[in-house]
Amino acid sequence: MKEHGFGALRVSSLYNMVSASDRRYYPLYAKCVELDIPVRIYTNMNYATDRPYDLGHPHHLDQIAMDFPELRIVAGLSGWPWVNEMVALLRRHPNLYADTASHRPRYFGQLGSGWEQFLQFGNTLLQDKIMVGLSFEAFGIPPEPARAGLGQAGRVRSAGWASAAARSSRKHDSSASGGYDGSP
Repeated sequence: MKEHGFGALRVSSLYNMVSASDRRYYPLYAKCVELDIPVRIYTNMNYATDRPYDLGHPHHLDQIAMDFPELRIVAGLSGWPWVNEMVALLRRHPNLYADTASHRPRYFGQLGSGWEQFLQFGNTLLQDKIMVGLSFEAFGIPPEPARAGLGQAGRVRSAGWASAAARSSRKHDSSASGGYDGSP
């Protein structure tokens, strides 16, 4: 994998309808441990009507993290709407991280959005485990307004969240998914 320039593995049950905890992925997870590269796993509800809505439920990460405690896992999209479970798993597993890609930052600070516990712990106990991913291209907005949305979220401290990415890449010297670096 590394000789081909891969710095991480991405698993997305949204597309293949195979949950991330399916044992067929285990040889890939073992290879990631061997090569010391992270895996980013789709962790979010999907709105497709032709597949189960909970393919990306965070509970799949729990089994993987128990079976591969040394595997660095990034919960892509942070597990919404199962945010409470995601927070619990982030606290439980030392090598589990989350990114906020594909969510509009302005909604993080809105009461009733489902992100309240994520923000509370993301700004305290979990500040080194949450990476900001803005996905501004997916929303068709330039990077500056996307970044400004973080400020509108009020309680979000993007610098604290992004520190997880910096620490992870320094600690492991690999190209783990990182926070937004300002480049288009």
